[in-house]
Amino acid sequence: HHICRKQIPIPEVRSQGIHYCPSLKCKVSGTAGAGDAFASTLTGFIAIEKTIEMAMQAASINAASVIGYIDTQTGLLESAALETQLNAHAKELTVSFWPWAVIT
Repeated sequence: HHICRKQIPIPEVRSQGIHYCPSLKCKVSGTAGAGDAFASTLTGFIAIEKTIEMAMQAASINAASVIGYIDTQTGLLESAALETQLNAHAKELTVSFWPWAVIT
């Protein structure tokens, strides 16, 4: 893993509102590692300057892959496999957005 020292405007993203991405339908064998897979994938995609929508979709896909296995690492997708799954499932993982002004 590489550490990104570039400043990323995460507070700006948070201050705009709430983003939501549904989970990918999958077989559940165990839930251990799903949150870690989601968080690390989301952070990684933001670090390489992908859109928040793409980052959330990739995170959902990777978390779904992990819970298909009992352990926490077997289901982790490498970059090429994650990209393939992202292309295959992006349309079913539509990211919704609500600005703070609408929900407060």
